[in-house]
Amino acid sequence: MARKPITVQVGLPLFIWKEEDQFVAFTPALDLSTCGESQNSAISNFSEAVELFFETALERETLRELLESLGWRFEENSWIPSSQAIKGSRTFSAKVPLPEIRH
Repeated sequence: MARKPITVQVGLPLFIWKEEDQFVAFTPALDLSTCGESQNSAISNFSEAVELFFETALERETLRELLESLGWRFEENSWIPSSQAIKGSRTFSAKVPLPEIRH
């Protein structure tokens, strides 16, 4: 019997800037970016991209490999992004549905 997914809060460093007529939202913690016509739409698109990132990695069973390749470390039952990814950024929180993950 499949276990019911849980939802976790993921805190990610987030940089937002304007390029011509688009706002770009980027997190070095996942090497992931999106854009939108406004800052709010860029953040909304970013939220969806983060959810898809985790869903896809879980479906392919590559989440651990991906996080480790991006410099994350597992410490005290938590995945922690590289400190290099955090410097100079603001924090973005997303709720991500996850099944139980065993380290």
